[in-house]
Amino acid sequence: MIKKIVISLLVIGMMGCAQIKRISPFSHPSDNSTISYTNGYEKSTSYDFPDIPIPKELKLDVSRSIVFESPRVKLGVLVYKGRVDALSLFEYFVKKLPEYNWKLRSYFKYGRYIVLFSKQDKDLVIRIKDKGFTTEATLWVVPRTKEGIDSSGTSENSVHVEEIKP
Repeated sequence: MIKKIVISLLVIGMMGCAQIKRISPFSHPSDNSTISYTNGYEKSTSYDFPDIPIPKELKLDVSRSIVFESPRVKLGVLVYKGRVDALSLFEYFVKKLPEYNWKLRSYFKYGRYIVLFSKQDKDLVIRIKDKGFTTEATLWVVPRTKEGIDSSGTSENSVHVEEIKP
């Protein structure tokens, strides 16, 4: 009985792994193991940030995402999940974001993926995490500071709070 359960779990696990997709925009149209941007791949953009392309295979986790918008600023943390390959998702962002005028600043790759992009008025940090059956991408979109930060870690426009002693 235990042997049948173990075999059933292995078969189900193998079926699940077979569904993980590669979304690398660098793939060749003849490569059936990947989904190519030029071979029927459809991109979408973030609902709240139209200058950030998001692969259609990723779905927004609204319970873990938050966007703040005012007349002067818009920022947010967006969490996406999907059955995609972490490395190909990294490659997708590295290839596609510059098409939306994002400049690649730096990145960590393999095992943990952290990618930093910037524009004139905002920064974007992307963390990609392989979670076994799914991949999670967390995107932080923040306004870029216009003033420099001094050695104390505060900017010229920071509010300074001093402790009042009785």
